[in-house]
Amino acid sequence: LYLAVTGLPPFDPNQPLPKLFDQIRRQEVASPRGLNPLVPAGLDDLVRRTLAKDPAARPKTPEDLLGELLTVTAG
Repeated sequence: LYLAVTGLPPFDPNQPLPKLFDQIRRQEVASPRGLNPLVPAGLDDLVRRTLAKDPAARPKTPEDLLGELLTVTAG
């Protein structure tokens, strides 16, 4: 989803694996809206929550994600 709205992966896959894994574990992703100003605020929030470090902050099920995605893109 991040790649679809920004055109970029959330983390640089060309770096050494230990560094990549460390970034995935510790670093928050850049705001999709900061990379692509056409991304609506609600979609930016949803995309970032799908990559949240805390599992409780992520959509609980694929159906929840789909429902939120349909809501934020309906406008």
